[in-house]
Amino acid sequence: AVSGNFSVYKKETNGKTTEMKRYILTLLLAAFACTACDKDDEYEIREWTVASQLGIAHGPHTLQPVLLVKANDDTSWRALYGGIEGFEYQPGYEYRLRIKAEQLPDPPQDGSSIRYTLLEQISKAPATSVIPERFFPAFTMEVAPQPMNYRGQRFLGVRFPESGLNEWQPWPFRIEGFEYEPGYVYRLRIGTSVVPAPDSPAGYYSVRYSMLDMDRQPAAD
Repeated sequence: AVSGNFSVYKKETNGKTTEMKRYILTLLLAAFACTACDKDDEYEIREWTVASQLGIAHGPHTLQPVLLVKANDDTSWRALYGGIEGFEYQPGYEYRLRIKAEQLPDPPQDGSSIRYTLLEQISKAPATSVIPERFFPAFTMEVAPQPMNYRGQRFLGVRFPESGLNEWQPWPFRIEGFEYEPGYVYRLRIGTSVVPAPDSPAGYYSVRYSMLDMDRQPAAD
């Protein structure tokens, strides 16, 4: 908005000319005010459906749990990184929300450039959303015959040849159902799911990795 007193000095020679210039000045000030408002208020109001369960998507460094949302005219779910400020998610319910999507002038590194804020929870109903399998990715990894040291700790050494990642790298996550024995090269098929994060407050979730299939061969001398 524009505030304050404005004074224009000129030698008045014609009353109509003066009134016209005042009218033009008023229009210019109004246009400036509208432009300033548009610049300061770069946001949209949206209505979303939130799925009854979390999905899994690729974060900056690893897989992470994400809300799954779709707008009125969407036919498929999409991953929402960063969550919705003011919204408390509870699995087993589909939500209808009205939210504000606001562009951040200085977004965090490896973070979203949009901040989502809850304006209204329109509805909350028990449901089982139909989620595509792509939001629960399965993948193949190889496990090295010996653990590797990384920053003073010992981890499984893993690589992902099917994805073109052939360098051994540390794996800090537990794999349900897998018992490691040194001296073997393992080829594992891994499934993923979302579970409450262990040793964390309610409302925090993590990705669980589970062994679906295994092949192992003695390591070459």
